Amino acid sequence: MTAKHLALIFVAVATIGIACALKPIAQDPAYHVFADQRTVFGVANGYNVLSNLLFIISGAWGLAFLLRLWRQGARGELILEYGMFFAGIFLIGLGSAWYHLHPSNASLAWDRLSMTMAFMALLSSVISESVHRKTGVLLLVPLLAVGGLSVAYWAWTEQGGHGDLRPYAVVQFLPLVLIPLVLLLYKTPGNYRAYIWLLVVAYAGSKTLEYFDKAIYSIGGTVSGHTLKHVLAALGTGCVLKMLYNRKNELMSKHK
Repeated sequence: MTAKHLALIFVAVATIGIACALKPIAQDPAYHVFADQRTVFGVANGYNVLSNLLFIISGAWGLAFLLRLWRQGARGELILEYGMFFAGIFLIGLGSAWYHLHPSNASLAWDRLSMTMAFMALLSSVISESVHRKTGVLLLVPLLAVGGLSVAYWAWTEQGGHGDLRPYAVVQFLPLVLIPLVLLLYKTPGNYRAYIWLLVVAYAGSKTLEYFDKAIYSIGGTVSGHTLKHVLAALGTGCVLKMLYNRKNELMSKHK
């Protein structure tokens, strides 16, 4: 095992250890109160709901592209991993739209479940692309399971009156730490590194926009930070699709 491998393991273990050392984190009820609650075309919380169309489009486009590669003879782990990623993105669009239409812990659970699917599939693909192909593939199912269980655990603890977001927080933010570390430490395929960096920056920016939801909406009352979060995060997923388009021939040759 190389020093680079050990660094990844240390960061993962340290992050999990820090989360375990914290007190349980319950869902703040104020989270469900968004700045922009306008009805648009008869849709409550319209802009926060309708902006999720970008996720649906990106996810469906990505799945259609991968399906076309598969029909042309491409096979292999990356097709599966990226397929799970874009399926997660598509489901984020549906889950997030449902959540914003009826904001509650119950609807938020479905939104977060699809998010963990995308997070874990992306992390698996990054490991496959840059660290070790077989390891990334072997981790796909366990990572997806851990992501789903983190949401189930949160929902169960909320129903019991002692909500705990710590496992979900690890699932959401650990990839934001590990993926940049992988990009810095390991060699990556051509036309890959820049697009994944763009995705990471877009997601980090989207979380910033989410945090300043009300402050941004107060500037003119035109668009809220949360709506812009959806737009920027969806554009980030589009970077992955663009990267795959640029590497179409490479993916075909690797998976035949």
